[in-house]
Amino acid sequence: MALVMYNKPNVFKAKGVTLFPGSNRVADDKLAAFLKHPMVKARVARGTIEVTDAGKGGTDKEPTANELVAEAKASSNVERLRELVEDDRATVRKAAEKRLAEIDAAAKEGEGDEE
Repeated sequence: MALVMYNKPNVFKAKGVTLFPGSNRVADDKLAAFLKHPMVKARVARGTIEVTDAGKGGTDKEPTANELVAEAKASSNVERLRELVEDDRATVRKAAEKRLAEIDAAAKEGEGDEE
């Protein structure tokens, strides 16, 4: 698995890969085709998409708590944050729970603007 950062507020899809704002995990078998797509190449060149640990997936080294805390703080991917809440390490859980609460609060605040 590669860690791919998406630095835009929207969702981006290409070649069977969906990127949410913040950090995303992309399977190694999908990454090569994804990175060859012209729209992806353009976004990588602009810095909108950053691949931070491509090729490390073969080692299956577990990320450190600090890496996962940083991922949680930068992520807007609710699905990934829910995975991190299940981590055995308290610091990772707390960071993911805090980020989920921030996202939930922002969503509720946005709902109030419509009235």
